[in-house]
Amino acid sequence: MGIQQLQIAYDALADRLLLRLCTSSGEEYLAHLTRRFVSQVWPGLAASLAASTPAPQAAASEAGGGRFDRPYETPADVEHPLGPVPLLVAEARMERDGRGRLQLQLKERRQRAFSLTLNPSLLRVFCAMLRAGVGAADWGLTLGEDANADGGSEPAQPPTTLH
Repeated sequence: MGIQQLQIAYDALADRLLLRLCTSSGEEYLAHLTRRFVSQVWPGLAASLAASTPAPQAAASEAGGGRFDRPYETPADVEHPLGPVPLLVAEARMERDGRGRLQLQLKERRQRAFSLTLNPSLLRVFCAMLRAGVGAADWGLTLGEDANADGGSEPAQPPTTLH
């Protein structure tokens, strides 16, 4: 799935972050991220981010056609392959593909799931949006630049599955 638009925004009523992802084929995927989930997934994301920082010229060429300079706009004829109700994400699976991109699968307990392929540039954008969403939520989480920014002493090794 080619990511066309991506947004992470705080939903105060649900006290969750709402991840909205629109593909180049007009499909929209929605997922709610809880405070607990974000705190558990962040060390793996930060470690992946630290391990995949591209050279500045590579970053420009990896944008991949997505438009990240405009506000998120839901297409008029959008389809919701997993339904219009956001997934309540309970698990994440992170793996590297053969090209060094992060494969991030988000899954709920009822077995609905979707995967994102994040090249280094898109991973930076995703992490920046996650930090901004957590800041707006005022959850008291500190999402630093690296996996150990919150005071943890474990090595920066991304877990393969989080529950």
